[in-house]
Amino acid sequence: MPVFKTCHSGDPPEDKLNSFSRILEDLQKLFGLGATQLNIFWKPEDEELMGFNRNKAIYLNLAHYSEKRTASDDNSLAATYVAWYFVIPHEIAHNLAFFHDEDHELLFSSIAQTWFVDLKQLVESKAPRATKHGPYSNGVIPTLPS
Repeated sequence: MPVFKTCHSGDPPEDKLNSFSRILEDLQKLFGLGATQLNIFWKPEDEELMGFNRNKAIYLNLAHYSEKRTASDDNSLAATYVAWYFVIPHEIAHNLAFFHDEDHELLFSSIAQTWFVDLKQLVESKAPRATKHGPYSNGVIPTLPS
């Protein structure tokens, strides 16, 4: 997958690029996106920026992946697939709803729900030894005060 970068950003780390590309290629297939619709960019000075879209193409930041979402075992790989899975429909929804408003939220939710079962199957195939983990892995979700 090609990488877009600024003239001052230098070359991205090859190992991170390769692992990120594999994840995005899987998600690209899952969503049925064309070869030019999902892209990687390298902006190490802004690792908080996950992605953006322009002209109906999505651009995801390798620097964010490198610093925040690197997969080192099946649990982190599963979490990485899920995290980037949700970024993509968020950006797709922006093609029809510019602002973060109710329209965007409804589009985003609809898109994410459409392929959720496929995501589960993808994660199980790519990270077969992943187990439940995270703040609610004990099955107890805190309730909101009344």
